[in-house]
Amino acid sequence: MTVNERGEEDVEHFYLSFNGLASLLGPSRKKFLGTICNEPVARDRVISTGAAIMACIQQNTDIVRVHDVKEMKKVVQMGDAIYKNIY
Repeated sequence: MTVNERGEEDVEHFYLSFNGLASLLGPSRKKFLGTICNEPVARDRVISTGAAIMACIQQNTDIVRVHDVKEMKKVVQMGDAIYKNIY
């Protein structure tokens, strides 16, 4: 984070410094999914992970980190087809 002339953090400059770099998110099996979907056991969060991955694709995330590769590959293929016309 950079600091502007007034001594404030310059969030826009910080954000723009990542322009052109790939973005990576890893929502797979995370606790927030369990909280939202009432799934206390991490391995039971495959469907909620798929929904989160679809949201990542819709928001132009370049790379997603997942646990359930076989299942999430299908989610990514659908997300690419729907949001990026890649199929």
